[in-house]
Amino acid sequence: MSQPLAPASTLKRVVGLPGAVFMGLGSILGTGIFVSIGLAASIAGSDVLLAVALAAVVATFNGLSSASLAASHPVSGGTYAYGYRYLSPAFGFTAGWMFLCAKSASAATAALGFAGYALSYFDAGRPAQVALAFTLVIAFTALTAGGSFLKRAKMTCTSSPWSSSGSSS
Repeated sequence: MSQPLAPASTLKRVVGLPGAVFMGLGSILGTGIFVSIGLAASIAGSDVLLAVALAAVVATFNGLSSASLAASHPVSGGTYAYGYRYLSPAFGFTAGWMFLCAKSASAATAALGFAGYALSYFDAGRPAQVALAFTLVIAFTALTAGGSFLKRAKMTCTSSPWSSSGSSS
């Protein structure tokens, strides 16, 4: 009979390098290029290419900085762990929450972009776009949380009272 898994005292790397790269690229490309470029063009006007080039320079330095931190401190936890170790626990806590806020803003931007595209055929106003985007964010959050809950439940319930450990024939 197998034993239930003991709770881990440290975080495990489960995403891996390819997963982390694709997650970062998906966030940058999905939201930045496919959604935010229309907003940037409306604000920057004819200087939109200059604005995109400047954003690329800033993103490059941000990526190189993150890569340098990851190489010098290779642990799970990313932004939180770097802030905690190199600055203070309070900065680590704040950095972790700011990372969560940034990813939430990215998801909200993508949801608003999708809602804008989806409802453009129906001549719906801004309130309908916000309502659809909010519904999408809540639905995907529930789907993700439900999947995490089911995975955790499956890991803790490794045996059933109806299964036998031996053969009775």
